[in-house]
Amino acid sequence: MLSLPNSIKTIEDAIDDKTTGTLNSVKRESDENTIEAILIGWLIHLNQLLDLKRPMTSLQIEIASSMILRDYGSLKFSDLSLLFNQIIKGEHGSFYESLGIDKIMKIFRTYFDQRCEVGMNRSISSNIETKQGLAEVSTERKSTKY
Repeated sequence: MLSLPNSIKTIEDAIDDKTTGTLNSVKRESDENTIEAILIGWLIHLNQLLDLKRPMTSLQIEIASSMILRDYGSLKFSDLSLLFNQIIKGEHGSFYESLGIDKIMKIFRTYFDQRCEVGMNRSISSNIETKQGLAEVSTERKSTKY
């Protein structure tokens, strides 16, 4: 369920992945219950793998899945797989034997902010490259005129 292609190890890889859709696109293609069931399954799996003394309750899991879908529907499944695997590996800190909605939503917010920053930096880099390319073309045209 949380497996990734071996090539997806970073946020950049998740962004570039063309094999998975976003939460919102799946919600449009099927329905909200389907995507919430998938998120609930992932949260249950996470609860079990982390072997917490105070895991999330079923109500907390349902609320968290709704909040994730509402707030982070633009994330792709490749993002979710990467994020959940990072959580399991401990890359988002220790949970001190408990997991709650607040902790899950903070992790999602942090990941989403990082993803937005990566996207913004890519956009800026692309814009700079385009401007440099246009400047080179303009310079070439001027040099051939004279």
